[in-house]
Amino acid sequence: MGKYQDIVNLIENSALEFTSLKVVPRGTPIFPDPLLSGQLRFARKTGANFAVMNPDNQFSLTEPTQVAQQTLNVDQILSWLELGSLITFNQTEMLEVQNWDPTNKAIYVGAPLSASRPTGSVVSLWATPLVIHFDALAGQNQLIIRSRYQVVNGDAISFPTSETLNSLKEIRIKEASYAGQDLDPDFSNIFVLTLEENLPISLLPVENRLYLRAFPSYTSNVQSVPPITSGQMGPFLLDFLGSPLDAIPRYEETFAVRTFDSANQSVEGGINFYKTVQHNHPIANRPIWAENMIFWDMIRGSGGFLSPNRFRMLTSEEKIVDGSDEYSVARVSTKLVPPLPPGVTYQFRVRPSSNGDFRIIPAPYVPVDYLNLPQSVDTVVSFTTPPGGAPLEKLDFIFKTEQAGTEVRISDATLPTDPTVGSFQYTYVFRVLGRTNFQATSIIVKPYFLSLSDLTARYNDGKNYNSGFIYL
Repeated sequence: MGKYQDIVNLIENSALEFTSLKVVPRGTPIFPDPLLSGQLRFARKTGANFAVMNPDNQFSLTEPTQVAQQTLNVDQILSWLELGSLITFNQTEMLEVQNWDPTNKAIYVGAPLSASRPTGSVVSLWATPLVIHFDALAGQNQLIIRSRYQVVNGDAISFPTSETLNSLKEIRIKEASYAGQDLDPDFSNIFVLTLEENLPISLLPVENRLYLRAFPSYTSNVQSVPPITSGQMGPFLLDFLGSPLDAIPRYEETFAVRTFDSANQSVEGGINFYKTVQHNHPIANRPIWAENMIFWDMIRGSGGFLSPNRFRMLTSEEKIVDGSDEYSVARVSTKLVPPLPPGVTYQFRVRPSSNGDFRIIPAPYVPVDYLNLPQSVDTVVSFTTPPGGAPLEKLDFIFKTEQAGTEVRISDATLPTDPTVGSFQYTYVFRVLGRTNFQATSIIVKPYFLSLSDLTARYNDGKNYNSGFIYL
């Protein structure tokens, strides 16, 4: 664990004065979607064995333009370009695309240029058309549209509030819910959009123009929860890495997920919509395996793994004296970082070698006590975090007995009444214009707890590159 301690020391030495921190070891990360095999939009992917997403919404002039000119000679015709798309040099003056010539790489715009532009000037694909499916009145925050592409949480719509294109109003999409297919061959995807603010004007089919901002986005295929080499995955985190490659500190992003059980029923999010989440989003609806517990903190007594699928505690040889009471204790504890979301019931079996009391402390909730557990008998115990309640911050299992050195066997903790997440799907969108100024990885599955797999795991198990052992 020398490398782990080196990293701990580095982080602690970098912390501000009077700042305390704790490094929490995590299981070996897994990339279940390394090639970004889902749907990209206004983006491209680079890389062979491991792909990253880059924006794909800018191009450059290959010849200078003059005032009043309506033809742009460019270095490439983006595959996302459509009739009626909006492009811009300065992000304020909008030019509507009337046509293009892919052979000569020429784009024809609907209005004369107001200024000359030199060779190499950058042109941004600002937005592409949407179709208003039903009337949406001023003051509403819902809108039904048809789109050529997937529309996701965090996207933005744009529409002119007057007769000129330069009067564009932009509103972000809080939630995009898929509503089926239309017979329109070009704009076939129907979405119900919940907006972050009310519409300032009514938007009517045919009469009003509506656009989708050309922000890079990715929608994955359904991903199965990956196994780990020593068994099945327990609770885990969903995350990704997004990094600017220019001087901008960060670009705004929206990350959304939906999860399913083994029968493809929704657990988080829904069949037709995603839930917007943050980085390191915890998925609690998975068993807590006995092998996870061997890496928790033994506060009293000692612990270890007992095959098959049992965590073994021994109460302390030194007894605690409390007045006239004298007893031996085993206590295992783990701080949950980030806290696990509520709404899950965990159930497991406890088998002590002598009679005693078992206590579960699911902080911040009140302790759950099971008194006078019989020796050499499996007793089923459980704890629950209520839906909508506070997240689970810390977990303690305590066994108290008169007999020192008592062995306590704890089984895997399963979900008797709640669905177990077996697969997931994710989207993200970034508010960035460019081609080489940003990149993002696919999803990262981070096991919430360490497991036996991590004792010998390599980051590159089964891959074509080698980055050595992983310790946190």
